[in-house]
Amino acid sequence: MKGLGEGRNGADETTAERLTELLDYVGQVIKLDERPTFRLSEYRLANGQTFTFHEHEFHALPGITHDLTDDDGAIWLSAERLKRNDPPAPPDGVAPWIELSPDPDRAPVTRDHVLITVPKAECDEIVASGRARAEDCAESFAVDAKGQFDIRLRLEDWPEIAIEIEGYISQSWLPWSVAERPRRRSIALYQKLFEVAQLSEMGGAEQAIELVWGIGLSRWMFEGTLIDLPLIERLVEIEIDEGAAGTIRVRPRQAPATVNLRPYDELKIDGVPMAQDAARRALSAADGVRRKPVRARYLRTGSAGVSDQTGSGGLPDSERIEATAPPPSATQNLVVTDRWVLAARKRSDNFLLQDIANLKVAIEESPAGLPGPSRTLVMGPAPSNSNRWSALPISLGGTFGPMASEEPATPLGDLFC
Repeated sequence: MKGLGEGRNGADETTAERLTELLDYVGQVIKLDERPTFRLSEYRLANGQTFTFHEHEFHALPGITHDLTDDDGAIWLSAERLKRNDPPAPPDGVAPWIELSPDPDRAPVTRDHVLITVPKAECDEIVASGRARAEDCAESFAVDAKGQFDIRLRLEDWPEIAIEIEGYISQSWLPWSVAERPRRRSIALYQKLFEVAQLSEMGGAEQAIELVWGIGLSRWMFEGTLIDLPLIERLVEIEIDEGAAGTIRVRPRQAPATVNLRPYDELKIDGVPMAQDAARRALSAADGVRRKPVRARYLRTGSAGVSDQTGSGGLPDSERIEATAPPPSATQNLVVTDRWVLAARKRSDNFLLQDIANLKVAIEESPAGLPGPSRTLVMGPAPSNSNRWSALPISLGGTFGPMASEEPATPLGDLFC
């Protein structure tokens, strides 16, 4: 009985090995028809648009929150629909002297003069007080200003106005600008996310898109080829909650996280298969991936097989990179940061590669539990007394197997000639 069990286990292992090899072969055939992506900028939609959101762009913005949970599950990113705040109104005496913009990045422009229209008596009084110059006064030609005079007032003649302007800018406008700038950035990001959500919902079969959350952004200039992609990817979905004032939420989908080493494989980097397998095992052991736990352990696993073979690369500490700073530029050394990136891309027409990866995992976990058809596929039919695999008859309407009998040839002739 022991020998029989050992033989059965050996047969199961052989079947599993052959089936895995067959799946590897099918995967390689599929990859021949797919050009791997090397850069985030290559994620273009059918209309040519690109949508890429980096982690530093969302840092400390109002209305932006991360890592939430509600009744529907995890929320990796939430963006509220905010409204613009107008700049504070200047005092009445200051308003004519400044050009005010609703843009918080555009400082108020101080005018060096203003024009006013007053009666002649008031005009003479202003000139007499030294607040205006006689050559700056002229009778108004406006139809409804008969007997009125136009006066050009120069700011240099009104020093108290200049002081008020400085006080307004420093005490009112500047605090508003500082608070409004991140708010405007949040609004701009919301508008882009809103557009992505609409495209995701309304895109037809030819314009179907998918949203991918990448973790561990890697940048590398290898022999003139730029790699700018995250190592770990997770498909996410985007939704607009009109019941919550249009809040946009990004959630992880049920599909598991994957390790994307296709660019390195395309460049024939040694160690990629080993790194791919090690990273897949790590993700499988972690039962999926969330953003925070993955920041060191799994990123090192994913990059180790590449960097060890080239003598370069590494994972810099997150403290070395300012939270508001963009990721470092690509160099000849592979650099994998712990940053995340959100990108929209055309939905892949081929899901076979992921299915193959899932099948390989199932085979590895339970080589003895393979169903009958999979065994037959790689090992052939099991021996049996009944000749169920007899060749088809060559005549139309003929019988096969042990029940075949001699019959006159049909007038229709042979089916297979």
